[in-house]
Amino acid sequence: MVLWASFMGKNRKMPNRYKTEKGAIMNKGTRNQLEVKLKKMLDHHDQAKAKQKQPIPQPGTGNIIRRRPGEEEKRFSI
Repeated sequence: MVLWASFMGKNRKMPNRYKTEKGAIMNKGTRNQLEVKLKKMLDHHDQAKAKQKQPIPQPGTGNIIRRRPGEEEKRFSI
């Protein structure tokens, strides 16, 4: 910035690097609508992440075989 100012002299302004077009400023109503939409999107994203982190519930631990002497094997799921 110091070098740039020394080339231009003390009385000159810095050139505007960002060109603004006529009507480029957003009105408050549109900004509020976009903010609401952004909040909904972020909430949806957070819910999706939380849902992915939840463990998948398993219906049971699997088939169990109970073996006792003198009896048939009994199979059941828990």
